[in-house]
Amino acid sequence: MIKRPRNLWIVVLTLGTVVYLSADAERAPSSAVELATEVLKRVKVGSVQATQASRELRFSGTTRAARRARLSFTTGGRLVARPVEIGERVKPGQLLARIDDSELKNALASARGAMAELAARRAQGERDHARTGQLAAAKAATREEVERTLAAVDALKAAEDAAQARLSEAERRLAAVRLTAPFAGTVTEVLFEPGEYAGVGSPVVVLSGDGEIELEVEVPAAVVPRIAVGDRVELNFPSSGQTAAGEVKSVGRTAAGSGRLFPVVAGIEGTDYMLVGATAELVLKLQTDHALTLPVEAVVNPGGRHPAVFRIADAGDGGPPSATARVEKLSVEVGSLIGDRVIVRGDLEVGDWVVIGGQRGLLEGEVVEVEVVER
Repeated sequence: MIKRPRNLWIVVLTLGTVVYLSADAERAPSSAVELATEVLKRVKVGSVQATQASRELRFSGTTRAARRARLSFTTGGRLVARPVEIGERVKPGQLLARIDDSELKNALASARGAMAELAARRAQGERDHARTGQLAAAKAATREEVERTLAAVDALKAAEDAAQARLSEAERRLAAVRLTAPFAGTVTEVLFEPGEYAGVGSPVVVLSGDGEIELEVEVPAAVVPRIAVGDRVELNFPSSGQTAAGEVKSVGRTAAGSGRLFPVVAGIEGTDYMLVGATAELVLKLQTDHALTLPVEAVVNPGGRHPAVFRIADAGDGGPPSATARVEKLSVEVGSLIGDRVIVRGDLEVGDWVVIGGQRGLLEGEVVEVEVVER
């Protein structure tokens, strides 16, 4: 067995160390050069601009007659007649319902009898007063007796006035047993049948009048300040595909229900061919002044929960950005499309530059090479 000198191993190790250090020394300058010549990501940018945009909002509702009535009796009673049915057309003054009037006829007869009695007593009191006056002139009656007969006449006159009021009320109540149509229209609902008791103020017949038709819809609170009486609107009828022009007649200032929606009523023009109770859409065109728009390609994750854009930071006063610049990521709200641009809301201003190409893998604060694209 051959033994190698221990010094030989020391020489070999020393030479290996020298070679390793030499190779490492050669690589170091190369890495520094690579770092110095790192290639920046190239992006395309477009500008943020202002525009006037029109936004359409659609609200569904049901058409109804402008003249409507929920008719009820002013005195309660048992319904003895209701000669109309749902869908029946009626004329002004036509009988719709009638309640039992036997009790009211008796009350009227009693009022007339009381009135006649008081009239007779007053006439007798006037004659007594006249005779007392004659006796007083002949010194056969005292002044106190004259005054007493005059007071009796005055009391009878007051009682007669009260009786006349009761008579008039009895006549009114008797006339009120008949429920008649206040205008021409169609019966849309009947709520009582003959034999049932109709209370005071309880609707018996619902009438939809002929003529103008209107549409009532409910809108959110944010829309109410954007609508005014007299505004022109468009109405669509999905079932027939027809459209019509209209005008806002009223805007509710009190919520219609717990959903915090507010009623808006629009009159419909040219309603000869339209039906009451049809489904329709009210189209509101809201004008948005100085809306901010940018190219559609600028929005990252436009359909997601957190859409955003990359803006060129420190781009100056709206002029073209520098050849290299830093980007910053901003959250935005996406609105409607206008051609190849989209309305957005966020921390942006007119003249800002946003990345419209090359966003893939782009990070907040990254320095990029900029290519301006005219938009």
